[in-house]
Amino acid sequence: MIEYREITEHDIPTIVELYAKYLNSGESISQSIRDAWRDGDYMGYMALYDGKPAGFFTLRSGLVFTYPHPALEAEVAKVTAGKRLAFCDALLALPEYRIDGIAHELAAKSRELLREKGHEYSAVEIWIYPNGRSPAKEVFETVGKVVWQKRV
Repeated sequence: MIEYREITEHDIPTIVELYAKYLNSGESISQSIRDAWRDGDYMGYMALYDGKPAGFFTLRSGLVFTYPHPALEAEVAKVTAGKRLAFCDALLALPEYRIDGIAHELAAKSRELLREKGHEYSAVEIWIYPNGRSPAKEVFETVGKVVWQKRV
């Protein structure tokens, strides 16, 4: 059975471990995540299957691109017009659970969490692989309303 719950400080080591195993940032993201949690800028949901991690979706307050994009940041600021914004940090459904709709459910629950915390917008940086694949794109397009998008 799949359980969904808001992440806690106790989930941070698991999130860091899963980042290192499945996402491109690896262990170098550890301090960044811990700092964001300490500052109250890190939030999200964890999916558990029979008590074991099956995936997570995390967000940070503000705009936190992988690499600096000052011009793009200025464009986003115009679109959001000073309203509260959260940036999608990571969405991961472990490979053995990807057919269970976990990514969609994590995104939907996190969207509600953002509303509760007063964020009016969320932004996501979607990577497109050299083969044209973009695994998370469909999840984000079906969970929320696309207000603005740009390919850079």
